Amino acid sequence: MLIKKVHMTLSVSNSQPQGFYHHAHKTSHPNAQTPTLTFDTNPVRTVSTLSPKPPAVLGELNVSNLPSREEARPADDHRSAMEVYYDNPILSRGILSASWDRSAQGQARRATLIDDLKGQVGDFSSDNTDPQSRADAMFRLARVVNYIDNDAGVERVGSARIGDGFLDTVGSHRSSSEAGRLMAFGRRGYDALESFSIGRAIDDKRTVEEITAGPLFKGLYAALNDEELDAFKSRVGGDWERASLPPSVRADLAATAERVLQIIDRKGGEESTPDNGKIDGLSIWVPLISEAFLSSVHYTRPGSEAARVGQFANKGFSALHQK
Repeated sequence: MLIKKVHMTLSVSNSQPQGFYHHAHKTSHPNAQTPTLTFDTNPVRTVSTLSPKPPAVLGELNVSNLPSREEARPADDHRSAMEVYYDNPILSRGILSASWDRSAQGQARRATLIDDLKGQVGDFSSDNTDPQSRADAMFRLARVVNYIDNDAGVERVGSARIGDGFLDTVGSHRSSSEAGRLMAFGRRGYDALESFSIGRAIDDKRTVEEITAGPLFKGLYAALNDEELDAFKSRVGGDWERASLPPSVRADLAATAERVLQIIDRKGGEESTPDNGKIDGLSIWVPLISEAFLSSVHYTRPGSEAARVGQFANKGFSALHQK
């Protein structure tokens, strides 16, 4: 027998690469100079572009799933490496563009980063004579860069915004910048994409009550039983509801929980709308049994955002990167 659940609405060559890719303006034929990695002196952004982002139908803009070493262009994507390059201004006018720091340190850093990135995603330069392999490597690089630009786990400061088409270089005391995350990816590989910033941003003065008042937390409370909620709180560092903790600590814990919920919301899922500011996928009906036997399995729809909340409580941060 089933009963209706009341809170259903809560819902990166050790030497400078040669023969890389020709640099050209957006409207010109790509037959001019070799593009290089940008590291300028802009205090806010090292890697930047004012060009519009490519159409959302392109697979490299899928930021709902963690990039992987094994992925390639979708079966119906027949673009060359050059086409992927120009379809992603964050590459063609950003990290692989002709404008870069010409100091000795800047040149060395650029060469190291490109070499590191090739080691992670494959050789996307003209040194790779296999056009399919080259295109897939460029696709993987575009996936990583777009993922970092849209990763809610990166704490942004100043005018930097999530998904703004820039890789910012200024981080906070709690989080590296987006460009720093890309460098870490070049050194450490895909595991570096799982880093996570904790606590409130420097300019975030909200109280725990203000942070937890929105629909994200309503969805959290609706998706978990008491034991799972305690586990969720442990995953983010502690209980933001514990009155004995200093207000600033409680607010920081709540902000970390909020960031987890934002990532889950951005990923979407079955019967869930991505990035709508709430946790979708709560069950309308639950078994008519004692609450002591109910859990997120009963409160949520399989594959939904709400179900991922339960997975995070049980498995931790690895759950955020599962498909």
